[in-house]
Amino acid sequence: MRRKEKIKLPEETLEEKIRKEEERMENSRREAEKAPDGKLPEEAEETAKSRFGTKNNIVEKLREKIEERSETRWERKKEQEQKPRIIRYLLLLILAAVIFYLQVTGHLFSFNLYEETVVNTDNVILGVTDEGDILSKQGYQLVASDPNGEQLWQYEFDTDKFQVMTKENYILLYDLENRYIKLLDNSGKLMWQNRFSRELNFVKLLEDGNSVLCLREGNIQSLAVYDKNGSTSRKEFTADYPNIISADYQKNNASLLVQMMDEKEIIENKLNYIKDNNLQWTVSEEDLYLMAKITSGNYILAVTDNVVTCYGVKGEEVWRQELEDSIVNMDLSRENLALLTEESGDSLIGGRKNKVIFMDLSGNVTFETTVKKDPQLFVINENSDGVLLKYDREIQNVTKNGTEFNIKLKSGITISLSGNRRYIVAKESGKATLYTLDKEKK
Repeated sequence: MRRKEKIKLPEETLEEKIRKEEERMENSRREAEKAPDGKLPEEAEETAKSRFGTKNNIVEKLREKIEERSETRWERKKEQEQKPRIIRYLLLLILAAVIFYLQVTGHLFSFNLYEETVVNTDNVILGVTDEGDILSKQGYQLVASDPNGEQLWQYEFDTDKFQVMTKENYILLYDLENRYIKLLDNSGKLMWQNRFSRELNFVKLLEDGNSVLCLREGNIQSLAVYDKNGSTSRKEFTADYPNIISADYQKNNASLLVQMMDEKEIIENKLNYIKDNNLQWTVSEEDLYLMAKITSGNYILAVTDNVVTCYGVKGEEVWRQELEDSIVNMDLSRENLALLTEESGDSLIGGRKNKVIFMDLSGNVTFETTVKKDPQLFVINENSDGVLLKYDREIQNVTKNGTEFNIKLKSGITISLSGNRRYIVAKESGKATLYTLDKEKK
């Protein structure tokens, strides 16, 4: 025999209960009207009151129940809303703590930003080419090895005191003390060489294998530009400059910082602009010039203490930016100027602080951040729109988003950079480690 299922009736709402109680009260009044004198018998009246009470009492009690249930529902809803909100806050705090830890320790994104290859070698590391080949010195020999440590070629120099510069497909070998210059391509082929009779006190490797040299004989300084074949198609610029402290060159235009010294005291400080080996203009400041760079647009950026001044091609002041702290170093890319500053005055806690300040070439500060004290290297890393800082035990890449990565080193380790800033090679006893600073594969 089939069992009958119980039918569950829908539960009455509180509003329906109020309506029914009101109907009952109305029926009670109608019964009272039918009774003599409009009253119910005492027994019936007591029964009605005990069952229904007055209309106002019933409505009030039911409304109180509605409010109680509404408050209970609101409190439950609030609790339900608060639980996920608290969980979200906790998750955000945990995430923020993790990000802070990764930034401080230098592990943030580092697994995507660089790869590393370890090469066993006892040679002195001199540099790395723009293709990632490691250049080392073994006695008089320049040795080139690929990122896996396989020797590619070697070239014998005239002394064991040579250094190297790399840019694009070229390697410039130079020995300032013995006045040697040699240009090789990345396959080790000799492009040109010379040993100068005059003192060699400045060299720079430019695009397309061009190089600029500053030669000195007594107080006479000459600025010469050589192409990749070793020819000088332009006349040298020569002037009576006892001491050139800084020089820069861009597309037939040069800036020279010159100090005139009387024994040990600097008595004059000038900034010179040279175009096509002819002096265009000279300016000086009350404060000493510390360094100067020339932009690709042929503007000169000069630093005095805590001020950066931009000069135009006619020597006019284009803009001037005064900073709170003293400037100790600067580097220039095609779009940015990076400054390393040191806190002025005495600092009682932790010593003077260093800051990295980025400007666009219109003099606008785009970002600044505090970094660890006294970096040994400060160069713009165009691959990440940041700067590379080298300390005794680490290399940092600092951008406007903070410290992008740290490469931990052993104490006293030496590093070299490729001309395109894409590769770093770090040397410690018995091995060299090559780091690739962007995602692009060789």
